[in-house]
Amino acid sequence: MNIYQQISSNNRQTVLILLLFTAVVLGIAFVAFLFLEVPTELFPSVSLAIFGIIFVWTLISYYWGDKMILSFVGAKPISRQSHFDVYNLVENLSITAGLPNPTVYVIEDDSLNAFATGRNPKHSVVCLTTGIVKKLNKRQLEAVIAHEMGHIANYDIRLQLILITVVGLIAMTGEILMRVRGKNTGSIALAGLVIYIIGAPLLRLISLALSRNREYLADATGSFYTRDPEALAEALQEISKDSRVESADRMNSAAHLFIENPKKEPDLDSPKKIKGQSFLTRITSTHPPILERIKRLKGHE
Repeated sequence: MNIYQQISSNNRQTVLILLLFTAVVLGIAFVAFLFLEVPTELFPSVSLAIFGIIFVWTLISYYWGDKMILSFVGAKPISRQSHFDVYNLVENLSITAGLPNPTVYVIEDDSLNAFATGRNPKHSVVCLTTGIVKKLNKRQLEAVIAHEMGHIANYDIRLQLILITVVGLIAMTGEILMRVRGKNTGSIALAGLVIYIIGAPLLRLISLALSRNREYLADATGSFYTRDPEALAEALQEISKDSRVESADRMNSAAHLFIENPKKEPDLDSPKKIKGQSFLTRITSTHPPILERIKRLKGHE
């Protein structure tokens, strides 16, 4: 599968996953209706109200979500003077991708990791750990930045902020309903329990599937920018040895934003152990297996 075929395939899969995500949100609302014994003829109007609440909540995340994430992980903006080479790479790739220059941030951490965030290409951020800047060669670092530029170009940064918001809102709703006291407490609490232990986790699994899909797409898009997929494959090999970013623990929902899971402990043999991953491990992972990403980049099915 070449880069163009990968991009097309991943975009089709994204549409299907988003349709499934929407269907599950409606399904959660319908099940809650049944437990609360609300007349089913009210379902369309209440569903519109639910999506209205989600829309308002999403707007808040849209404008302030990136700032919250950068604050939680302790990222700091850098200047051209302090990181001249990094700035040049970002600017050159922005020209190649036809995108505005993103603001560049760094996390003071010796691990190798990176992520992109922001509400759109005009308000985007590329964030790198100091470890990845120091330890990768120029080709490899360029490939990593190109991967993050791919996320920006594909509007993954907006999509991920929205998904984080919706999943969080659904989980919070379930928890609130479980704590309600008064008439019909049993039915309300049961509806909340179903939302909290079934609905929210199911949405989380769907969002994780979307996150893994978009990582493959960003790999392909980044390689298209640099015309050097081998460099990204080499970078991923190095990143897999130590992607652990301790400050990412402050915000669990941000793990999928990184190029590799920032919670994974250092492991020199990490890529070799992927074949032994269970089905459960794969569907609950924030990222696709490094070995599979490397194989795709090297042109293997």
